Amino acid sequence: MGIIFKLTLRYLKKNKKRTRATILGIACTMIILTTISLFANTLMGMIRESIREDQGSWHLIFHDLDQEQYESLKENKKLCNVSETECEDCEPDAGLCVAAEMKNVSWRMFVRTQKIGKKIGMEQLPEEEWRRLPYRETGKYNITYHIELLEYYGLNDETSMSVGGIINVIVTMVMLMGCVLIYNAYSISTFEKLRYLGTLGSIGASKFQRICVVYWEGILEGLIGIPVGIGAGILLTNGIVKWLEN
Repeated sequence: MGIIFKLTLRYLKKNKKRTRATILGIACTMIILTTISLFANTLMGMIRESIREDQGSWHLIFHDLDQEQYESLKENKKLCNVSETECEDCEPDAGLCVAAEMKNVSWRMFVRTQKIGKKIGMEQLPEEEWRRLPYRETGKYNITYHIELLEYYGLNDETSMSVGGIINVIVTMVMLMGCVLIYNAYSISTFEKLRYLGTLGSIGASKFQRICVVYWEGILEGLIGIPVGIGAGILLTNGIVKWLEN
């Protein structure tokens, strides 16, 4: 295997122009992916913080509870920052309105909170008042979700595209374009590479050894291109964020 590694290094050094083009393609792809991912997360974090300041940091509100149910929510391990709150649309003689945050915000929270409502003994709404929640969950209990905030965690109604969904589409497109770019860089020297591998075969190299040459080539170029791309992407993102803050 050491001989194969040395042969791969020699081949890469001999074809410096193509090697640089491939590493550059890998690095550019990683720069774009890193920048989009970090910038999107930073931007979504800033928007979430703005919504928290304007509307509160609660993720959901349980309506019409008694004191015992309130105490049960405070002891629930899936919730945090459980506290009483005031609701404008609640009737004067209604029970307590309790705001809470989920410790783990994910698409499963809609299922989990409905189960919490059932567990603490909340009264089910009449069937005609049941609501359709995101991810095909049915809201059978009087629980209000802070959808405007949750949308910037990537959660929203299935009928509309969330911010997280849009970012995922963009990242996927960039990955596909990066794959095409890297594939083209490899394809440019296909004839030369086949001749080189044929030469290895003529001197007794096995099929496995010839395959190892190709894999080692990709690994070595990736070991250079990926860290460089991620590092440059982080620096670029930090620069953009600082520029926006100023």
